[in-house]
Amino acid sequence: MNRYLGNFDVVHIHALFSFSSWAAARAAGRQGVPYIIRPLGVLNRWGLENRRPLLKRLSLRLIELPILRRAAAIHFTSRSERCEAASISREIALLPSFIIPIPVEQENNEHAEFIKKFPSMAGKKLILFLSRIDQKKGIELLLEAFAVVKRNEPNSLLVIAGDGESKYIDSLRAQAAGLDISSDILWTGFLNPTDKSGAYAAASVFVLPSRSENFGIAAAEALAAGVPCVLSDQVAVSDYLKNNDSALIVPCDSSAIANALCELLSKPEMRARLSERGRQAAAERFSLQSVGESLVAEYNKILVRSRRNR
Repeated sequence: MNRYLGNFDVVHIHALFSFSSWAAARAAGRQGVPYIIRPLGVLNRWGLENRRPLLKRLSLRLIELPILRRAAAIHFTSRSERCEAASISREIALLPSFIIPIPVEQENNEHAEFIKKFPSMAGKKLILFLSRIDQKKGIELLLEAFAVVKRNEPNSLLVIAGDGESKYIDSLRAQAAGLDISSDILWTGFLNPTDKSGAYAAASVFVLPSRSENFGIAAAEALAAGVPCVLSDQVAVSDYLKNNDSALIVPCDSSAIANALCELLSKPEMRARLSERGRQAAAERFSLQSVGESLVAEYNKILVRSRRNR
């Protein structure tokens, strides 16, 4: 790394709480190359309080904060991510930063092969959850909500796509059994890119009820695929959608999630409107071209500042 790093104008480091990030920042500093840090959502209260909290707080003080202080800028992917990071440390709030979302590609999705692979979906109104299966994703709330939805929309099927710790998945299956909805849930496990594309194409509604989400890449992908979305207000991508009727944004509450899902499933005209507006929002905010142009602009600003300081 030290041998070639001096050939570059800017280094963009994607992670914190990682040895590779520390090593890259250290090497860039030694070579006098400005670097940017993208925290990948780890500077949030949920993660610091629920995932090895003592070790993370110690590391934040001794390792991560020095890396951030020496960075040319911090790259946040949403306003919510920046606000959460600022609430953790006043010092972080004062450091230079910018907000550029994660890009997603718009694809022509086909669902026929996906339905063949999971034939129980045929003819159903599909509610799609697609993400890592983790406690912060609010899946318990979704199961409670779906129990209500099923009574109102008997032809609905909840598709839970993704993988996680087996013990946690077992607890979710037990909850579903207790709610008497086990036979109305399809657990697909991890989906490869082709099947994931098919899942978006087949879905009537996409839902992500996370308790903490620094961006929400699956939600952005669903928008780009034209799937009407129900998102919790803790999914940071909702920052881009609140004011232009591109998705239904709800609190982390099972009743609110159920009401939004029932409304969408019962109103095809609303689904059509959200589908179109979601595609438009994704094209404007999350396209490769839009994000690429924004990144180039930020790199140029950093280079100008770096030359002034030499």
